[in-house]
Amino acid sequence: MSISDNYFKDYIISDLRDKSKSHSFTGGPFGSDLKQSDYTEQGVRIIQLQNIGDGSFIDKYRIYTSEKKADELISCNIYPGEIIISKMADPIGRACIIPDSEVRYLMSSDGIRLSVDESKFNTEYIVNLVNFSQTRRKIERLGTGSTRLRIGLRDLARIPVRIPKLQIQNKISNIISTWDNAISYKKDYIDELEKLYEAFLVEHFVYDKHTFNARIGEIIKEVRNTQHLSSEGKRDGKYPFFTNSTEAVNRFTDYYDFDGKYIIANTGGKAYFDYYEGKFSAMSDCYVFTTKRANVKYLYYLLKKNQKYIDYIGFSGSGLNHLDKKWFRKFRLNLPEQNIQDAVVKYLDSIRDTILLLDQEISELSKLKSGLMQQLFTGNIKIQTSWKEDEDE
Repeated sequence: MSISDNYFKDYIISDLRDKSKSHSFTGGPFGSDLKQSDYTEQGVRIIQLQNIGDGSFIDKYRIYTSEKKADELISCNIYPGEIIISKMADPIGRACIIPDSEVRYLMSSDGIRLSVDESKFNTEYIVNLVNFSQTRRKIERLGTGSTRLRIGLRDLARIPVRIPKLQIQNKISNIISTWDNAISYKKDYIDELEKLYEAFLVEHFVYDKHTFNARIGEIIKEVRNTQHLSSEGKRDGKYPFFTNSTEAVNRFTDYYDFDGKYIIANTGGKAYFDYYEGKFSAMSDCYVFTTKRANVKYLYYLLKKNQKYIDYIGFSGSGLNHLDKKWFRKFRLNLPEQNIQDAVVKYLDSIRDTILLLDQEISELSKLKSGLMQQLFTGNIKIQTSWKEDEDE
């Protein structure tokens, strides 16, 4: 469908800035201007790369600097309601709106401030346009870096965009916000479930909660790898050969089909436990355990989620975070009766299943929203304005 010349007007991103404000389109400080030694426990919050979500601010990482330091870097300050754009992947050029939980913020070196001229542009429309797939591809084409794309302020400034008049921007923003609200509601629900999940783990998995004690070695047995897989991925032995290669895991997964439930304890790099049932893939430097004398998943929740147990069972041998197997077998667990174990697993699994379902629903909503944005931002779906709105403009 052809687009009439008066529906869109051509701009570049730097045209969108509010020229009445100083540094309304600018990047963060040089790394040497804001060092770790400048960090404080309170003061002016620093927005890191991890805080810049693809359309939403991620409020999980908090570091601060002093008011004095923020004043020294006043050109790199950013304020509630303004847009911050990431210089680095992943993905490059993602943008979100600064929340109003602080009076001001300080960008790190990987942020770009865009304070929009609100007499001509709708800030929410612009942040969605920056995140729009066609704009993202333009940004990626100008990105540099062999391992992680990065874009500078000058290159970002000249990215071309096509924007309708303000009244249309407002209407499109209202449409998109309806979808954003539905997605946000589900994300908030997930956050509440995660809190409930973690609170239950803290409450239930404590040392003195139950009186039935047993050594791990009395409950579980170790699954030994008697033979390696052949180069074709054939399973020659009874148990799988564990590999850290993604390619190998993908190639061998079809052969990891066993009638059992397993706990895998990693012994290298990072200490953790994983649970597998039936078909599974695994990683190198692992010990694999199974049992019929307790609920394997209950043991998984206990071992993986209770840091006291993890700290206590000997992840401190000759290597980094190394599992001491002898100590592991001797370690005593406080276990409830089997019916309680089963009930706990059922409850925790129901929370995880609900979170998984919500994640799938969010994914579907996001796809539908993306499709709608494609139509709105290209003009395939045109928004009409009234005669009075045109006159007001």
